[in-house]
Amino acid sequence: MRKLALVLVLMAEVGPARASVITAGDVDPGGAAVQPDPGAVVGELLVGKTDSGTLTIENGGRVYNTSGAVGFEAGSTAVVTVTGANSTWTNSDTLSVGFAGNSTLNIENGGRVSNVSGAVGFEADSTGVVAVTGVNSTWTNSDTLYVGANGNGTLNIKNGGRVSNTLGAVGALAGSAGAVTVTGANSTWTNNDTLYVGANGKGTLNIENGGKVSNTFGAVGIEAGSTGVVTVTGANST
Repeated sequence: MRKLALVLVLMAEVGPARASVITAGDVDPGGAAVQPDPGAVVGELLVGKTDSGTLTIENGGRVYNTSGAVGFEAGSTAVVTVTGANSTWTNSDTLSVGFAGNSTLNIENGGRVSNVSGAVGFEADSTGVVAVTGVNSTWTNSDTLYVGANGNGTLNIKNGGRVSNTLGAVGALAGSAGAVTVTGANSTWTNNDTLYVGANGKGTLNIENGGKVSNTFGAVGIEAGSTGVVTVTGANST
């Protein structure tokens, strides 16, 4: 009976998941800790400044800062995950995923990320991967989005995820390589102005299984030496 009573007390104390912001490894500012929620950073937030670092925003957690960089210096590695309804990462300026290092950004299960300009694979030899997965998962760029700015960038929009920006460029500058896949019903990439696939570098865009991409002006393989490939396949893919 005493053991049963203890189990009942423990069950009674279990409540709904609390909003949380968790950092580990090389995060500046932050370090390895459960951070205040909402977390407000005056200035830049660097995840993986010189070494490996992680940032997890879950269960409605919120983070605010000016510029954000994931994988800041060459040789650094970093992972940011924004997951769950009302979990948000708000950058009032730029966001670079793979600034000079190697990094991943996961936006899933209704998580939301926003910034002004975004870059995936910013500097030469950097690698950035962004996955926007699930209904109501969004990445909002109020200005430009470069997938493969100077480095290597990959963007996957899946299972109802949504990405938006004004100008989009896949393989933006010479020597860069960018790849975007938009797959699944209600998965969308909205370019409110222009879309370049292979601007000065190598760009690939795959639209499949009902995915949708839209823009005002589009061009594939812009400058001399660039390479652009677009493939649209599957019912209701546009």
